[in-house]
Amino acid sequence: MMDDGYESAGDEDYDYLEEWADTLFYDEQFEYTDCSLTDAEFNKHFNAPATEKWRDLSSESHPAVFKMDDSKAIQWKLAKKEIEHVRNRARKLISKTQENDESISFGDIAMHSLGPESPSGKYMMLELELDEMVYLQFMTTFCIQAAYRVSTAELYRSDSLLLDQLPMDREHYVSIWEKIATKREIASSYIRSTRCPPPLWERLETLTNEVLSAFSITERMGRISIALDDDKIWFASKAVKKRDLFNLKFTTHVKANRKGIVAHTAVSTGALIPLGIIFERTKDSCLDCMKRVLNFMFGHNGDTDLRNVSVHSDRGYMYPDMVFGYLLAKGAEVVGTCQRMAQCWPFTFKQTRKENDKRTHIDVRGAPTLFLKYCKAGTKHIFASAFCTGTQGVATAVSTLHKAHEWEGVILKPRELFEYRADPTALRKKFFQEVMLNELCRDDQFSATPLLQLHLEEKIEPITLRQGKLYIYIIENRTPN
Repeated sequence: MMDDGYESAGDEDYDYLEEWADTLFYDEQFEYTDCSLTDAEFNKHFNAPATEKWRDLSSESHPAVFKMDDSKAIQWKLAKKEIEHVRNRARKLISKTQENDESISFGDIAMHSLGPESPSGKYMMLELELDEMVYLQFMTTFCIQAAYRVSTAELYRSDSLLLDQLPMDREHYVSIWEKIATKREIASSYIRSTRCPPPLWERLETLTNEVLSAFSITERMGRISIALDDDKIWFASKAVKKRDLFNLKFTTHVKANRKGIVAHTAVSTGALIPLGIIFERTKDSCLDCMKRVLNFMFGHNGDTDLRNVSVHSDRGYMYPDMVFGYLLAKGAEVVGTCQRMAQCWPFTFKQTRKENDKRTHIDVRGAPTLFLKYCKAGTKHIFASAFCTGTQGVATAVSTLHKAHEWEGVILKPRELFEYRADPTALRKKFFQEVMLNELCRDDQFSATPLLQLHLEEKIEPITLRQGKLYIYIIENRTPN
């Protein structure tokens, strides 16, 4: 629904509504209930906007909002819904083999997902020629190793505290991994293509995602909030370039400066329940993987429906083409950090701009300040923010959910939250304290003001925080010491 606060700004951002009159049907609440766009119209409204299309969201017309620990309450509420949904789905999926569906345990879920009767269990036993007992011993050993995050050498050391708990000896365990590593391997003189039999991991990836989706996505009503991130799996091998990597991309992990493979994972933001995993293939980018994992979870009949889905990620995924051409076009809400990209995002800092660079440059010096700009993309407003931390750092982000100058206070002691709820002004002195101005004020109206000592806690209110400016409240009849 259109927000009167944005419409009243009088920008030409809203002129295109007339162009959509013939292609959109509006109900009584002025919501978009059907959308039939030509390719040209789609490209016009969902392609990344030019930098100059972003407009300032002034805090004078949209006052700042100050809250205390609200994010924790929101996350806990969402987590409870996620946990309850998984419990209900587990009862439905596992009760077929349980006499009492109320007695389902974690072990039941593990056997349903990884046991010998599970799709992945049957597939591994068939491909690796394992009987049921050997398969159970192997998976139990693997789960112990994964839980304690140790290498095989550490797991089987003579002084390992886990050694007596392992159901499979080292030689047998390693031999199965060697079989997995060489199954369907092609010679180094050949190039792997789609004509080759698919490697084991690709089928296991699909089976894993089907299980996760059945527990976490299927029948889930209401908003689903998802966090995307990549796990960099490092491994060292001198002969890696001569071996068949089974269509996995062997890449350099920039931050760690190591080489290995990358797994892109999706989890719920409330309870951190796993939702999907996609490994980066030879010709993939991280954006390809992001699309693939979301298409798997929410795709149907060749299309992906992301309405009522919130996607959260770091700057590695928040590219303009992905945000505007995919996520917003499919109906998703977006929250994520972003890079300083001149072709779209409106903020930059600590960079030398070219003459035609229209981005707003943020000065890293000064007090904590929040800058907001917005633009229109299809039926949504998307907001770009730049938060100057006050310690010469700037964090840039984009969001369709956060539409105001919001400041979130974090309590240090539980009693502070009770104090705040009883009286919103009770914690003011803990947020604002006496400061000294070491030079003349630079604002025009204070250009002749002498050095002053200000007691800000007596005058300043959270709602007076302004975008990009320091508003000084001078106490009458106070002179410097």
